[in-house]
Amino acid sequence: MMLWTALATTLLVCVHILAGRFHNLVGSRRSPVHSFLAGITTAYLFLKLLPELGAPGQVVGEEQEADGRRLAFAIALLGFIAFYASEVWAHRHRASESRKQEDRRVYSLLLVTFALFNGALAFLLPHQVVTHGPWVTGFYVVAIGVHLLVLDHAIAEVHGGRYGSHARLIHSLGLVSGFLLATALGPGVWDLTVQPLIAFLAGAIALQVFREEIPAYKQGRPVPFAMGAALLATSLLLVERMG
Repeated sequence: MMLWTALATTLLVCVHILAGRFHNLVGSRRSPVHSFLAGITTAYLFLKLLPELGAPGQVVGEEQEADGRRLAFAIALLGFIAFYASEVWAHRHRASESRKQEDRRVYSLLLVTFALFNGALAFLLPHQVVTHGPWVTGFYVVAIGVHLLVLDHAIAEVHGGRYGSHARLIHSLGLVSGFLLATALGPGVWDLTVQPLIAFLAGAIALQVFREEIPAYKQGRPVPFAMGAALLATSLLLVERMG
């Protein structure tokens, strides 16, 4: 289990370290590749993350089914609001600050929140391997890797040359820290924290997918988007049935 978890963490770190080299491949929001990748992460959000929120009793033990589902989605809403609020806070008081000061604050907040987000993603990896097995976890790694790649591209477009290797190193350290923390705490803590954490991250990922990944209707390419979603959905269904 730890071998698979370490391998998955290493692959996600490689996505961050090498993300800058794939910006031309991802292209602009008008690019078919961008829409294809957005379809992959959107399908994973709807077919894997959100259904896990509806699993009864997963958040607080023996809660009634309706209450357990409601709590799970409430935590997801909290994640959505928290990441939305961090963006709003970063851009607040624009009139009272110089453009340089605002950019510095937005960039600093971006580094911290993205590193924490990555740490939470890596913290889930051991539980994913134990619960779903290495093959389904592979789809988690692929979907999250694509998500991180597109986010990296979006951040680089906004911040330009400032967002470079040092920032990607910080985000990679977030992944490694999450893996080490999960390893140190062990399965007892996973059982208590993983499901609420999945719910929180599902809300955060939903915000990021809808705001950063899915192109606007004037820019999007529906066919590549549908192809990406269909590829992920079909592959996930086949692997789960084989398991």
